[in-house]
Amino acid sequence: MNVILCGFTCAGKTTLGREIAKQLAIPFIDTDDLLGDVRSLYREIGDQAFREREREVIFSLRDVKNSLIAIGGGSLILEENRSFLKGLGQIVYLKTAYQTLCPRLEKREWPAFFQEKSMAEMARLRLPVYEQVADFVIDTELHSSKQIIAKIIMFANIRG
Repeated sequence: MNVILCGFTCAGKTTLGREIAKQLAIPFIDTDDLLGDVRSLYREIGDQAFREREREVIFSLRDVKNSLIAIGGGSLILEENRSFLKGLGQIVYLKTAYQTLCPRLEKREWPAFFQEKSMAEMARLRLPVYEQVADFVIDTELHSSKQIIAKIIMFANIRG
């Protein structure tokens, strides 16, 4: 079984995903890594073409088994991606407060799409989708990184 981490940009999908995969001794796949330089790509080709490229990357995972997959924050915008990913594995939503995300984003270069839409607008569109699609929701505000990792490993072992 695959475990798929979703959540807003800077929710910890990559950082936690790498550690979880290491502890479970399974491959770790980050769709943003497969896309390359996400910020540059988005600026270069625009939203619609970027989402299509993202969809292609997601669908290229069709034969992946027993892996931990971190998907981009906007990956679930397309219904087609949601349906495909639900069939690919169990989706874990890393629920992270807006107040926590902002300082993390400020430490990094803000993604290109943040210039086009406000974070509040993106949250309004994305957060209900994350909640709807998730098989397991973990509020990252209530747990340490170690606890989050342990909970996701327990979830994977029960579901696997």
